[in-house]
Amino acid sequence: MGTHSAGETSGDNYAIATTLEDALTRFPTAVELQLFLNKPELVAPENLTYTAGQPITGRVPAAPASAVPANSKVRITAGTQETDVPVDGAGNWSFRAPLPVGPLTFSSEAVNGFSRSGAANFTVDVAPSALQAPEITTATGAALPALNSIDGTGMSGAIVTLAGDVSGSGTVGLDGHWTVPLAGQAAVGKVTVTATLSSPGIADSPSTIRTFTLAPGAPAVSSLADGAHLSQDTLPGTIAGTGVDGADVAVLIDGVSVGATQAGTGGAAAGGRWSVPFPEGLTTGAHTLSVTQSVDGVASDPRLVAFTIDAPVSVPAEPNDPAGPGVPAEPGLPADPGLRRRPEFRLCPLPRLPTPPCFLPAPASCRPPARVRSCQ
Repeated sequence: MGTHSAGETSGDNYAIATTLEDALTRFPTAVELQLFLNKPELVAPENLTYTAGQPITGRVPAAPASAVPANSKVRITAGTQETDVPVDGAGNWSFRAPLPVGPLTFSSEAVNGFSRSGAANFTVDVAPSALQAPEITTATGAALPALNSIDGTGMSGAIVTLAGDVSGSGTVGLDGHWTVPLAGQAAVGKVTVTATLSSPGIADSPSTIRTFTLAPGAPAVSSLADGAHLSQDTLPGTIAGTGVDGADVAVLIDGVSVGATQAGTGGAAAGGRWSVPFPEGLTTGAHTLSVTQSVDGVASDPRLVAFTIDAPVSVPAEPNDPAGPGVPAEPGLPADPGLRRRPEFRLCPLPRLPTPPCFLPAPASCRPPARVRSCQ
């Protein structure tokens, strides 16, 4: 590319030129050139009829260019579904006729980066074809922490239905792939899934069965907090928590089994609760509690809780009351040094009276502090 300026009267004439490659290096951001793309053409039988699953073919003309630009694709849109199919060096492209049976209207457009050819619309007829069993492509080998969706392949446009330990449905895309989300389905252990394809007017496909292994999450421990300190003379009576209903719960302390139970059954209430007795004989010092749960023989990761047992605190005895001496023992009973001495009372004899009885002054040694009233 370049520019040439003429008409100067000074006699000097200048030409400025550069290559496209050099010019692109002067732009601060990436630059993409718009390409000329021809609209796709349909290469179809005279009756415009395809059997479901049969390739629908076409081509992208090269003229007036010498060739179809490399990495070009044809974007197919049918209803709400869309897929990009590759274009070979000769401009050929194809996709499989989707279900349901009957008229199929779709658009095709050549694309390359940001360049577009504009859409070309076509209508063909789809004839029925027997449905083959779908494929499930989600891995079934190692234990999975979760199963959020199941993926597979099958005849495009067919309805895929999942049944078994999980359920759901979806539509096979124009590219032949399907995904069924499993949100909110908390399956654990051995999970068996059956997938079947269907479409109106056609018999259902044979089913495909797969079994997945899902590890349950670690159980919760509610009776003992991580880092807790316990006094050896006031240890709790149980170790308790929650898990998956029906799961087998194993409890270890310092690697030694101290109990096993089943969540949600036995001595624990429903809702996945479990408990085992707190073991006797644990020494003072640091300990580690480990709790796992397993479903169908598939074990969870352990829930680890560290705790410390402290020696009991000794409380000094209270001193005796120094207010007074203890009460002497009665005959046959031991003395009680903790009680104060009570005042003693003596009975003093009264003199014989020749007249009707009356109260006379008592002897001086036994005289009460208050005056005694006579019985006149």
